[in-house]
Amino acid sequence: MKKVLFGLFALSCISMAAETNLYFRTGADIGGKFEVIKDEDGDYNKKDADDFAWEIAIEATKEVYQGLELGLGVAYQDHGKPKKYVEVEDKTTVVDYWVDEYEMKGYTSIPLYLTAKYNFKPINNFVPYVKANIGYSFNDSKDDFKFGGSKYDSQTDEFLDSGYDTADTKVKNGLYCGIGGGFEYNNFTVDLMYQLNKAKAEMTFSDAKGNTTYELKDDFDYSRVTLSFGYRFNLNF
Repeated sequence: MKKVLFGLFALSCISMAAETNLYFRTGADIGGKFEVIKDEDGDYNKKDADDFAWEIAIEATKEVYQGLELGLGVAYQDHGKPKKYVEVEDKTTVVDYWVDEYEMKGYTSIPLYLTAKYNFKPINNFVPYVKANIGYSFNDSKDDFKFGGSKYDSQTDEFLDSGYDTADTKVKNGLYCGIGGGFEYNNFTVDLMYQLNKAKAEMTFSDAKGNTTYELKDDFDYSRVTLSFGYRFNLNF
C-alpha cells in the first residue's frame, strides 16, 4: 500500500502542472513468458504462462516539446503463474513409474516508472504514437513453491499420491521496462507494448523440524505483450 501511495503522490505532483494529460489504462497480457527456475536436478517450472494476466495503470504526462510527452506512471500487474512442470519416469525401464510435479506460483508487481510518449500527426482524427517506460518493479510472491508426486501402480491401475511439500518462496524486486505504440481517437487509447519485469526467486526448503535443507536463488523474469485500452483526461489549472 505504501508503494501505491508513493506512486500516486508522485503523479499528483505532476498533475499540478498546467496542461497535464492523465491516462487511465487497463490491459491483458498476450503470450506471457516466465524465466525457467532450475538447478542441477532439473527445471522447476515451464516457460509459458498458465493463468490470465492483467494490469491497471495511471500515467500523468506533460508535453515538453511538440508531440513529445514526459511523465510518471504507476501500475498494478498480476502476472498469473507459469505452467507446472511434470516429469515422468522412463516407462520403458519400470512397470510402476513415478510422476513428479513442480508448481511454481506467480507474482504481482507494482512498478513506478518514467514514461515517454511521442504523438505523430493525426490521420483522420486517429493519432498514432510510440511510447516507452522504464522504472522499478516492487514484486510480491503469490504463494510458496509446491512439489510432490504420485506413483502408478500397475496392479490397481491407478496413481497413488505420495503427498506434496512446499518451499518458502520470495520474489525480489527488479527493473521494469516497456516499449510499444498505438493510437488515440477522441481521447480513447489502444496500444500494444512489450513489457519486462525483472525478478529473482529465493526458495528455502526445510525438513519436518523446520531446519533449512536447501536454498535456491534464480532469475524469475516475466515478459509479455500487453494489449491495453485507456482514456486520456486533460487537466488545466
